[in-house]
Order: sequence, then C-alpha cells, then structure tokens
Amino acid sequence: MRKTTASMRFILSHIIRSPGKYLPAVLAPIALVAAQCFLLTTISRADGEIDRLYETMPVEAIAAPAQESRYISPWRRSGDVISPLFVLGAVRSKYVSNVYLESGHSWSVLVPAMDDGSFPEDWDSIIGYESESLLYENLWCFRPLLAFNDIDMFTVENSRNYLDDIPGVDRTFSNNERIGDLRIEYADGYGKESFMASGDAGGLEEGAAMGETTAGSDAVPMPVIVPETLLGINSLSLGDLAYLNYTQIDSSGNAMAWRHVAVRVIGAHNRNIITGGLRDAILLPIESLESMLSMEMGYITFKFIVPPEHARDMDSVRDSMGDLVKANNEHLMSGFADLEFFVNDKELNAVVKSMDRTLNLLRLLYPLSVFIASVIAIGLSALMMFQNAKRAAIMRVVGMAKRKARVLLCLEYLIICAFGLALALLSVQLLGWGGDIFMTLRLIGLFFAWSLVGSAVGAVFITMRAPLELLHVRE
Repeated sequence: MRKTTASMRFILSHIIRSPGKYLPAVLAPIALVAAQCFLLTTISRADGEIDRLYETMPVEAIAAPAQESRYISPWRRSGDVISPLFVLGAVRSKYVSNVYLESGHSWSVLVPAMDDGSFPEDWDSIIGYESESLLYENLWCFRPLLAFNDIDMFTVENSRNYLDDIPGVDRTFSNNERIGDLRIEYADGYGKESFMASGDAGGLEEGAAMGETTAGSDAVPMPVIVPETLLGINSLSLGDLAYLNYTQIDSSGNAMAWRHVAVRVIGAHNRNIITGGLRDAILLPIESLESMLSMEMGYITFKFIVPPEHARDMDSVRDSMGDLVKANNEHLMSGFADLEFFVNDKELNAVVKSMDRTLNLLRLLYPLSVFIASVIAIGLSALMMFQNAKRAAIMRVVGMAKRKARVLLCLEYLIICAFGLALALLSVQLLGWGGDIFMTLRLIGLFFAWSLVGSAVGAVFITMRAPLELLHVRE
C-alpha cells in the first residue's frame, strides 16, 4: 500500500512540475473527440431533417390523358376521360393517399321546386326547353355540372396564386376579363362543411363506381353551389330547394331518359373557374354525381399525394402506378382516354439530393476521422513515452524493475489522457454535440484504448534499451 501511494505521489508531483509538457495530451482528446461528436451530431440532424422533408413536403402525382398538359385546367376541356375502374384500382393502392377527384356532366338543367317542394312536371315550359328539338338546339338551357371531393383544393386551384405557378396558362377569360380568386357566398346556416357532408371526401366509393345508386332521394337534397348569374332566374334564391334534371344523349343527338334529383342551393360562386367553358357550372360533391351517373361516370382529374412512408421509394411508386396505367390503356373502356402518370417530385429531389450529397460526405468523413484519431492517439502516446527516456533510465539506474518502470510511465500518461477525455465529454455536452451519450462514451473509450496501446509500446521500447543509451536521448 505504501509503495502504491509513493508511486502515485511521484507521478502527480512530476505532472505538476511539468504541466506544459503534457498539454498536448490534454488538448488532443478534447479536439479529436469533439470533432467526431460534431460529425455524428451533424449526421443525425441531417438524417432527421431529410426525414422531416419527406414527411412535410408532399409529393403530388397525377394521371392525365396521354399527350395532354399535366395541369388541371386543360383537362376539363377534354371532359370525363379517366375511367372509374382505373380510379377504383388506384385508390386501393398503398402508394395513394389524399385523392383529389373532379368529374362533370354536360346535360343538366336546374329547375326550381314547386311550392310544396315537389318536382314540377312541366319543367320544360318553366325553363323554356323545347322537348321536340334536339339537345344541341337547347344548349342555352343546360348548365354543366362540376363535381369534386375537396372544396378547399378546388378553391385553391381556381385562384390567381395557383395560376401564377402554372407556366403557359392564360390568366384571362375569353372576354379578356382577368381571372380572380374563386369566392363562394353561402346561404344562412350553410358553409363548406354542408357541401362536403353528403359523403366521405377522401375518395371514391366502390358501390358508386360499379353502378349502384347510393344517394339522391327527394327526401335528402344534395347540396349544390350555383353560379351567381343563376340567382333570380325563375325566382331562385340561396337556400331554395330545386331539382337537377339530367340526361345523356344517343348517337343521333337525342335525349335519352330524363332523371331528376332534389338539391339544396347552399351557395353561389363568382364564376372565377379557370376553364372558361365551366364558369357557369353548378358545383356539387363528387359522391352526389357518382350516385346520379353510376356506370356512366367518368373523371376529369385524378390527383393524389404519395404517402410520406413511400416518398423515399419513388421507383416503386412509378412502377405500381405505371402498371395501373398500362392495364387501363390495354383494356380501355369506350369513351375514355389513354392515360399517362406524372410525379411532381422535382422540388423534393432538389432539396433532398443536395442534403444527401452532404450527408454522404459526412458519412465518409466520420470513419476517416475515427481512423485519424486512432493514429494520433497511438502516435502521441508513444511520442510522450519517448520524451520520458531519461526518466526511464534514472528508474533503471536506481534499481527499479522494467515492469514497474513501464507501469509508472504508462500510468502517468493515462492519467493525463483521462483528464483530457473528461474535459472532452464535458465540452461536447455543453456544445450540444453529445446527443447519443453511448456513442460519445464509445469514442472516448476507443481513444483511451489506443492511447493505452501507444503508451505501452513506447514504454516497452524505451525500457528495453540500456540506461546509458537513454541518457543520451534528447527530450
């Protein structure tokens, strides 16, 4: 016990007498461990930021008619060109979420209800429709229907700001009137929640797509939003009960069977719809139109968001949706168009790829930094041993065994190294670079281990030489 105490007293007194000599042994672990922890923290934060970008930057995808523009406004001029079977298959895919659908119908008229709320059998005379004429001769009577499943998205995509982001899209109507924001005035007691209350706004119902009529009874009027120019015609006002009378045409241009459905006029829009031909469209929820048209239903717009968990694997998304598009085009239903699939991930890729390059560089630098720190730990500890050559010679001259001399020399350096590593741990915690404490302790332990190896090799090397040789070594 006394010998151990004396040895420790000897080591500490030598350290105190020569503090400058051991300064590199203190500063080196602080700098090297801090640098490695900084790299680890930066890598972790970059990984987290990339994950956040994938979760917060939506990747939009669309299915559009082949050879057509990718933007929404030209599609509406093409009519209902996307088949319901394609939409039904797409919404079932795990790569599809937040679906936005649009559909339309050309052959419909809006008829005010009778005072008792019933359907007026003389509807044609009320609106001036010539029953004996072809549909094309009564075009002035018809109001196009435009249906969608997200009124907020529809409003955004018919605003000035949205148009400004679409290159090549004309920002004026045919009469040179400037396109403004779409605004809707609701009847008292109604709002956009009333508009979407008729069904689930998240996507297509299978029954409706396959031809089952699911809504539209006179007892539950469908909510509609009419163009403001329609108010006042035939005493139509906000909140009124009315009827949509609609039909299809045959190959000769004649009307097929007329059908009607009760609707509630819950609002009026200001006609600022991007596609000029639909400025006077009657707006209704897409679930309502699906129940009205069943298998005659088609879609104008199919947009969706790729779920964040699949945003990293866009190749699989493209392959999956490409297979659906290919199947649609090979078994195309009459009246629908060949489709193409587009993914708008340029913005995400531009940001993420830049960060990925930086992250890959940091990941390459980290093992290199560990290797450099290991080499420095070994080299510095061995160098410190060589600087103690004269002390090793004196220990040998006074009769100290080689083993004990080696232990004392290594112990002296390792105490200094441990002090430096303790300061390194404190520094990285204060700087916020020691997020993973176990990894920090691992780096500290690794540096200490290599320092032990280097000091042991140096101590063995200098104690193997004759004392007289060591006395001539310049420290």
